[in-house]
Amino acid sequence: MKTSFKHIVLLCALVLPTPFVAQEQEIEIVETTNALKQDFAPRIGFDIGGDLYHGLSLKWEEEARFKDISTTFDRLYSTLSLTYKFNTYFKTTIGYSFHLIHHDGKKSTNYEKYWVMRHRVYLDLTGSYHYNQWQFSLRERPMMTYRMDNPDPNEKANPDWHLRSKFTAEYTCMSKPLKPYISVELSNTLNAPKLAGNYIDAVRSAIGLKWRIDQHNAFNFYYRADCNWTRDIDVKYAANNIDIERIKLTHKTSLTHILSVTYCFDW
Repeated sequence: MKTSFKHIVLLCALVLPTPFVAQEQEIEIVETTNALKQDFAPRIGFDIGGDLYHGLSLKWEEEARFKDISTTFDRLYSTLSLTYKFNTYFKTTIGYSFHLIHHDGKKSTNYEKYWVMRHRVYLDLTGSYHYNQWQFSLRERPMMTYRMDNPDPNEKANPDWHLRSKFTAEYTCMSKPLKPYISVELSNTLNAPKLAGNYIDAVRSAIGLKWRIDQHNAFNFYYRADCNWTRDIDVKYAANNIDIERIKLTHKTSLTHILSVTYCFDW
């Protein structure tokens, strides 16, 4: 009888799962911080827009961006947006933006150059307040960017969700068709990969000038300093392409100096 009981216990030990003796997979996590990287990245563009009907307006924007001390084409943004102004204090905008991004392929062995496409949709909620010749505004922009290059979800979120908050102070010159302004924008990730966690990834400070030539034509000039903090994740998998062997988390800091000029046409 005792022998039969021992046989039953041994059979159960062989057949049933034994999680209490299983060991968790050891994953090597390497965390590094890169030195500050600076760049000069000019931009040029145009936008065409105007009123459609009782507070409803439409705008089309094109912008070309450069990088590497303005020696390399970076990307092209094409944006279509629809704005509704409820009153003097509040307006909302819904927009779609197509991104055509140029990569130099430095990670590949044959140094290929290629193009990447992305789609972005966003919603702007803007509140404004006028005081004498000043206008103060706060814009909240939740936005979603969809990548077409199918990144590893452990490394990059796709779609990527961000919240950008922007404060602007604008002054209207009574005797001249000029509007100088300053702005500060805060960018925050909303669904970064688990290892990185959500964080403030950029602060953008700008000083600019809007110059209206006549009723339909204007220019917008600005200088902006982009301070970016990126948490770059690189995952190395085992031979089975399933188990993770190593995770490298790199903290990248960059400061980009931007000079931009945009031609604006209002119908």
